[in-house]
Amino acid sequence: MESQPTNKANDDSAVLIEDNTVNSSTGSANNIIRNSDFSMGLHSWQPNSCHSFIVSAESNYPRGISTNSVGNHAVITKRRECWQGLEQEITSRISPGLAYFVSASVGVSGPHQGSAGVKATLRLEHQYSKTSYFCIGKADCVPAGDKDIILNPKFEAGLRNWSGRGCEVVLHDSMADGKIVPQSGKVFASATKLTQSWNGIHQEITGRVQPNLAYDVTAVVRIFGKNVTTATVKATLWVRTANHHDKYVGISK
Repeated sequence: MESQPTNKANDDSAVLIEDNTVNSSTGSANNIIRNSDFSMGLHSWQPNSCHSFIVSAESNYPRGISTNSVGNHAVITKRRECWQGLEQEITSRISPGLAYFVSASVGVSGPHQGSAGVKATLRLEHQYSKTSYFCIGKADCVPAGDKDIILNPKFEAGLRNWSGRGCEVVLHDSMADGKIVPQSGKVFASATKLTQSWNGIHQEITGRVQPNLAYDVTAVVRIFGKNVTTATVKATLWVRTANHHDKYVGISK
């Protein structure tokens, strides 16, 4: 499997891969990607017609990587074609009839204008026919200077820009007698009195998104209550069409 930008590669560009995870739909905790966080350097990985090396988040290389990054990163340079990148053999760790979910944190550094496309590709080598290539995921890396489409993401301004759909939203500095505290910042929000699975906290983002661009959304979610050990949490995009029909698109679970 390869992770690769679709824009023209050159010696001045670098692709940053932070973490890769692939799990099957059976719920197994086994990751078919070996050394997915690069904690063992490039063990199990092979560069395909490119140069690769490992750096830590503290090194700030390449310039402009997210300050939220932790751990090791693989950096890919000296690429001449869009299909060149880091890859790993997974043949012995997958089974027919199962679906596998792929995720990775990828950044692009270099003299690019606008967004840079990134693709994950599955390469199938057949014994009696030519090799096949399947795109299994793609996204656009936008310049680091672009604004966050989520306003007041850490609730520094209280619940401004946020509201609840079918629930009650409350701001806290702690809960459960101090056992639950903010993971970052000074406060966090809770959604209570939900009666449907789609109920929750939400924000209008219509004026801050553009067509044909992929956006990366992250959130820290915790559950709390009596006799509650597990719960399904979903992130949903609510779209209202021109003819006022509502569509709900699941973007994460």
